[in-house]
Amino acid sequence: MFRPAREHPTWRHALHTLLQVVAFWGCCLGLLPAAIEAGERALGWPPMACPAGAWLGPLLFASAGALGLWSAAVLVWRGGGTPLPLASARRFVVSGPYRWLRNPMALAGIVQGVAVGLWRDRASIVVYTIAGAVVWHTFARPAEERDLAARFGAAFARYRQEVPLWLPWRAPTPAERAAALLIATAGLRAATAATCSWPLAIAVVATAAPLVYWLWSRPHPSPAKRTSSGHNEAKSPANAS
Repeated sequence: MFRPAREHPTWRHALHTLLQVVAFWGCCLGLLPAAIEAGERALGWPPMACPAGAWLGPLLFASAGALGLWSAAVLVWRGGGTPLPLASARRFVVSGPYRWLRNPMALAGIVQGVAVGLWRDRASIVVYTIAGAVVWHTFARPAEERDLAARFGAAFARYRQEVPLWLPWRAPTPAERAAALLIATAGLRAATAATCSWPLAIAVVATAAPLVYWLWSRPHPSPAKRTSSGHNEAKSPANAS
């Protein structure tokens, strides 16, 4: 399932990566959400009725898309491979977004999926995105990390210990912790209010979840303490994605 890319010119890895991005965006962020929306309409399910989604969705999609493209470019130019597991980067990459997150491309894809749901005003697309994130986190991530640990050993174990998976974590100040707790509590209470429709409740919970994660996940060392140039000098091929 996981295999380092063959030796190819950088432009060829870039072309393969571009084709992967087009396929993923077209299928997972275009065709499938459109089919889900059509199914909702056929069942007569109401939209979320979120006017802000018309501008917030495209804004989030563009921001997350930029993060995903940046991450892919780092894998191509610094890693000598592609984001695809069957042609993964040959060199261990701990630069660019990978200094801050272990898999910024996964985070980018999840945010893009939520953005599509906001833009199309359909809660089921948000649910589809969250379900995909759970599947990736439960099945794909452990398999990928086992492969990286086998190929890179102690260096990857250290990287996994120091760099968070989902958020560029830092310990919140007491004021930030109190504010985040209030926001998360208010969101969860609004989601369970009798006057709140279930699509809006799902959207509110999806928004409050990152705050809850930030409050209770363990801290990581400051990025300044990490190796700024990464471990690209290592001889063993690996892909910190």
